[in-house]
This record gives sequence, structure tokens and C-alpha cells, in this order.
Amino acid sequence: MPLQDTKTVTAKDPLIINSTSQRTQYDEVIIKDGGYIEFQISVSNFTCNQLTKIQSSSSSSGSKNPCGCDFYIKGKDGDSPKAGKDGSPGSSPKKPGNPADCGNKHPASPGGHGGDGGDGQMGDDGGDGDPAPDVTIIINNFTGDNILVKNVGGKGGDGSKGGDGGKGGKGGKGGDGSQGHCCNYSGAKGGKGGNGGHGADGKNGGNGGDGGKVTIRVPASIQDKISKECPQATGGKTGKGGLGGSRGLGGDAGGQGGQPGDPGDKPGDPGIPGQIDGKSGKAGTITIEPLP
Repeated sequence: MPLQDTKTVTAKDPLIINSTSQRTQYDEVIIKDGGYIEFQISVSNFTCNQLTKIQSSSSSSGSKNPCGCDFYIKGKDGDSPKAGKDGSPGSSPKKPGNPADCGNKHPASPGGHGGDGGDGQMGDDGGDGDPAPDVTIIINNFTGDNILVKNVGGKGGDGSKGGDGGKGGKGGKGGDGSQGHCCNYSGAKGGKGGNGGHGADGKNGGNGGDGGKVTIRVPASIQDKISKECPQATGGKTGKGGLGGSRGLGGDAGGQGGQPGDPGDKPGDPGIPGQIDGKSGKAGTITIEPLP
């Protein structure tokens, strides 16, 4: 493949190698305004005849480098799944208890019970980070102060938070009483509230990916201008347990002397947090070799 004359990279327009069909050989690459070159796939021979790095002033617009280096060899981060689905709230009776019926000598009926809240659902474990790719970089000439190369696997994803339990439903209103010359029925008691649903457990974090194997080949005269960092990719954190749903309220008292209903017996139990944080990935290597 012929060399491309000049490629300028900035923070807003970095060079990201993520496809085997992309160009990997350049006559000149200019890094300025926070620019960087990122490798997301393995590349056996990234060649740059002339690398020029222009230091940007701190006041330059959009010049902040998001990765803090010039060459970034990085594994894909693991997924952090969404929280588990919350439990549905308990239902509440749509109609109150039947009112007193003097003609048929029926007292008022109590309100119906509120439904229990649904249990929260568990989500998923965090995804493992991918290992960083293996890359070989060849620089024939360099102009600038220094070059920083960073090699790190993908971070592990955080585990899901457990879904919260649903709130217990409110009890139904008690039927109204009837008090007069023909009968004397008091209002009925409101219905009992439902119990709260249980919170779901949190999930585990994913493991960090391992660093790759990176080789930098440069003239011996500029080897001391290359700095390297090989941090370990962090593992994901465990998800929190879901909250237990609160117990439902008792139903309203029926008219003419009824009593309010009792609340639900108990709230839902909270879920427990995930048990295992993800492990850190292994540090990669960066080897600097002199060009023959």
C-alpha cells in the first residue's frame, strides 16, 4: 500500500484504527491540539516515516486529550447492564365495599384487600473487558518533545442493581353504613393493605481485560523521548441490592362510623448487593527496539 503524504490528528479528529481495511502506513503524521492515535484492533506494522508533535497551549479550544497519551492501545470496555426491573405496585380494589342495605337487612361490607407488590427482578453481571490488541509501531523520524504510549485492557463492566420491590396496594374503602328510623348499620372497615414486594439482589462486576503486547521501533537517538504506561484495567463494581417495597395503606373507613383498614403486614425485604467485584486485568507490555 502506498504511503499517504500527511495525516494530521487532533482531539476532535483522532486517528482510530478499528478496521483491517484502514490505512496503517503514512509518510508524515502531525499530532496537535490534543490529538492521539488509538488502536482497537491488532496491527502488525503501523509505519510513520515522520512523526511531528506540536505542543498545544492550554488555552487552545478543544485541545484536551481524552486519553492522556499520544498512542493509545486499548481493549473494549465491558458492558454495564441496566438495573433489574422494579416490581409492579400491588393493585387497589376499584370499588368500595357494598353499602348497608336496610331493605334486605345487609350490613355494609368491608373494603377489599390491597394486592401485594411484585418482587424486583435481577439484572445481569457486568461484562468482561476485552484484552488490548497487539500492535507494532515503526517511527523513522520524530520532531517534538516526547511521545507517551499507553497500553491497557478494557475495564470490566459494573454489575446491575437489583430491581426494587413494588409497593403494596392500598386497601379498598369500607362500605357506607345506614342509620335512620328503619335501620342502624355502621359503616364497614376499610380493607387491609398489601405487603411490599422484595428487592432483587445486585449482580457481580466483570473482569478487566489484559493489556496487549506492544512493540515500538524507533531510531536509537529518540528512544529516550518515548514514555510508556501499562496500567491494569480495573474490574467492574458489584451492583446494589434493590430496595424492598413499602407496605400498602389500609383502606378508608366506610361512612357512618366505619374504621380505617390496617396497613399491610410487612414491607418487602431488600436485596443483597452483588458478591464479587471484577478482577483487574493483567498489565501489558511495551517494548522499545532500535531500528537497524
